[in-house]
Amino acid sequence: MYAIFVKIWYGEIMKKIIWIIIFIFALTNNSNSEMFHSVSEDEFKGTKNHYIMTDSVKANKSLSFPYEDTQSTLVVGCTNNNYWAYIYFTKVNLTGGKINDGYTLFTLKVKAGGDFKNIFATQDFGSNNLNFNMTGSDKKEITNLMRNHDEVWIQFNHYQDGKRFYKYDTRGFSKLFDKNCKKQLSISENKIGLTLSEENELKSQIFQCWSIPLGLPNNEDLVVRIKLKFKPDGSVLNSEILDSKKMKVKYFKVWAESVIRAVKLCEPLRVPNGIEEITLNFDVGVLLSG
Repeated sequence: MYAIFVKIWYGEIMKKIIWIIIFIFALTNNSNSEMFHSVSEDEFKGTKNHYIMTDSVKANKSLSFPYEDTQSTLVVGCTNNNYWAYIYFTKVNLTGGKINDGYTLFTLKVKAGGDFKNIFATQDFGSNNLNFNMTGSDKKEITNLMRNHDEVWIQFNHYQDGKRFYKYDTRGFSKLFDKNCKKQLSISENKIGLTLSEENELKSQIFQCWSIPLGLPNNEDLVVRIKLKFKPDGSVLNSEILDSKKMKVKYFKVWAESVIRAVKLCEPLRVPNGIEEITLNFDVGVLLSG
């Protein structure tokens, strides 16, 4: 009788121990929603690409047929002396962007920690990626939000389905990024990167020298991208309008040339140390409405 009692008692204890082990295992391994790291290696070039990714997520509401399976992933990658950030879609069915030379420009509304920001992203024709690389500040801005917040929400306008947002769990990003990409961040930002406030400061300098051309429509695609190369003293070594095909449109050409004139009138510009080359977006609609 005593032996039976001991057997039952030990049996119950072992059951409890097993349940405790399962509970602890579940807690310590409940990281499916956290960001994770992967590496791809190019043996021929002798380089490694590091990728830090969120889980694939669906929109906050079910999308209408045939896009109900659309999922997206927020990704930051790095290699050697560069890093990049983009959103991968299993199916791209977005609308509302501005079509340019070989790509579509989207203005994304991003929410993190209760604050809202507009960040530019581009989609090359036929690609499933939206890239945060229009300027150095775009990828830096989204990377900083991922670093400082456990969750980042991004809203997209889906074709025939309206505005939907995706909740990206960005927990664990800082640790993974600092371990695998921090060196790349410091190198690339010293070359081309501007913070959002630095970019706005640079634009405000240019706007002070800008004369508004008369008769510009503010309901057309008048986003001008210019690439600027600087000398150490802030004077402009070279300025280039990147949307060459759109220059055939008269009112666009007038607007683009007015931006270049403003740059020349304002130089030397106050440019942060280490900035040699940047790309800036000038949206006449935003300027005229502001």
